Amino acid sequence: GSRQHICTNNEFFRKRSVKITEKIAEKIKDLPGVVAVQLDNEFKSHVGPCYCDSCKVQWQEWLGEKYHTVDNLNQAWGMDIWSQRYQDFSQVVQPKTTAFIHNSSLQRAYRQFSLEKISEFAHLLKETIQKHTDIQVTHNSSFPFEIDNEALFSKLDFVGFDTYAPISNHAGFMMNNDYWPFVKPDNAEYMLLETSTSYSGHID
Repeated sequence: GSRQHICTNNEFFRKRSVKITEKIAEKIKDLPGVVAVQLDNEFKSHVGPCYCDSCKVQWQEWLGEKYHTVDNLNQAWGMDIWSQRYQDFSQVVQPKTTAFIHNSSLQRAYRQFSLEKISEFAHLLKETIQKHTDIQVTHNSSFPFEIDNEALFSKLDFVGFDTYAPISNHAGFMMNNDYWPFVKPDNAEYMLLETSTSYSGHID
């Protein structure tokens, strides 16, 4: 029921996203005024990782690819403490809310899994567009979003961002200009894609 209440790892969702993206790319490829395409709007904007059943399956597969054996995972995460040792990757839970804190390695790994998967989704859409047109592709990211910006923009053409720094924090706006040119080492170009010069666009 929240904003972005979808799972970008769900297989059916990805197939339909590719289908829609292909249709859009076919329509815009010959339009003279189109200079770039923005993927979606603010991936992971004010929302954290997904914990659906699709993610659970892919999470455990991701762990298998990363650690190869469950013994390697147990060793890396220090799972002998408090008798938390796993016998199989299928036993590794998603770090949902519990009465007490999760193992910090579990939390960190799940966040890394989430960051990698949203970048993977963005790159899938970029590849889909490239099949139909050579129009440049970007995305509008921001500091607070659950994104690895370096990974996300690594396969996009240039960096895009948005910011709503209030007048009381003008340094926050300048901080963006110090950060985004260095996100993509092979291209310092970046573009402000969304902002507001009035109070109406700021939620503080």
